[in-house]
Amino acid sequence: MFPKVAAPKHDELVPDPQAQRELNITAMTMWRWDRDQTLIEAGWPPPIRIRNRKFRSRQALEEFKSGMARRAIAERAKTEGEAAAPETRIARRRRGQDGVVYGGGRNREALAS
Repeated sequence: MFPKVAAPKHDELVPDPQAQRELNITAMTMWRWDRDQTLIEAGWPPPIRIRNRKFRSRQALEEFKSGMARRAIAERAKTEGEAAAPETRIARRRRGQDGVVYGGGRNREALAS
């Protein structure tokens, strides 16, 4: 008689101690993150208080973790790209291909000739 309606999907609530274990952080770190505006803007989920206990939305936690992972990968790729240039200069210097004579003291005459 009645049309079938799909049951609404409810978000799971994760107790703070479980979220701390998943993120490998302490209660004090979580307390700081709750007040850190930079992390809040990055998607840190606000606590949901029920009977003086704090919970986090599972969906919001997963979005935060995936966003932080994407950010870390992007920063690492950027850092590795910047680090490649000095390595090549050092390699050229070791091979003597940069046109500069290195050394001093007793070996200066040997390097100049």
